Amino acid sequence: MTIGATPSTNYNYEGVVGKINGYDATAAHPTQKNVGQSIASYIITVKNVSASAQDLRTETGAGKTIDAIFRVLPQGILAYFITNSGAGTISLIVDGVNAPLAAALQVDLRALGTAVGTNSIDVSGTTVAAGVSIVVA
Repeated sequence: MTIGATPSTNYNYEGVVGKINGYDATAAHPTQKNVGQSIASYIITVKNVSASAQDLRTETGAGKTIDAIFRVLPQGILAYFITNSGAGTISLIVDGVNAPLAAALQVDLRALGTAVGTNSIDVSGTTVAAGVSIVVA
């Protein structure tokens, strides 16, 4: 495996909230402010060798396609969203410390091949793009 320190096994991560020194607007002394940890985000589109999106709606659970994909991802999955459609998209937020480049992640996901999970989904045309923003809608 070329990405991350170790593969994700439980799909979760408990991080330590960082602290920075800041100034309280009502006082002239430094105070501690909570900040989130470094993150990276990706949009993964699961596609077959012909570049057709793969429907992932029934692919959650042990031994299925999402399980196989998540085991390739870097340790530290913080959040994910699987589109409830046939679009094959997964929005993903991971710990930014060991986050791979999108191109490296794409190579590793494509290497899973053509018989992934219990339903033998072809993921060999999967694309990965680095996220550029986070939108909550």
